[in-house]
Amino acid sequence: MKSVFLILLGGFVVLVVQVFMEHQKQHLEREEVRLLRQIKAVLIEIRRVSWEIFHLLQREHLEPTGMEILEIEGNMSTPAGSSSVFQEVPTPAGSQFPAGTTFVWSVDDTADISLLPTADGTGVTVTCVASPTGTSYNLTCQSSFIPPGATTGISATINVPIVVTPPTPTGMTINQLS
Repeated sequence: MKSVFLILLGGFVVLVVQVFMEHQKQHLEREEVRLLRQIKAVLIEIRRVSWEIFHLLQREHLEPTGMEILEIEGNMSTPAGSSSVFQEVPTPAGSQFPAGTTFVWSVDDTADISLLPTADGTGVTVTCVASPTGTSYNLTCQSSFIPPGATTGISATINVPIVVTPPTPTGMTINQLS
């Protein structure tokens, strides 16, 4: 009888342990599910913040903070009696002026230089008279785009030399030196 009692007691202990373990397993599963839900919420927030950062960085790279003026197919000079073509280039590289931005080109030597902006205003043809009085001119491009935090639109000015080529000889004379 003692052995039957021990067998029954052992079976009861095994049953209690199994019930306890099942209860613990269910509790752990609920805890795991709760933790997984918290992790999911954190990952969703990380994704949301990442998108905000991405859009802020994208905006930073799309809007220019400065401008350069470059000559198209030239050596940054204008020959007397001829023309040069210049274009504004936003900086940093890869940035773009927002749609609707306008540009105004100007020069400080209107006696020697005339300007003809392109239809979209991003470029200009500069024409110099045949016999200029100046040796250089300042070319300025002013945009209507005012970057965040700035008080004026982005602009650039460059000094462009006027190159006077000597006349081509049309004849020759001989001089005796001794």
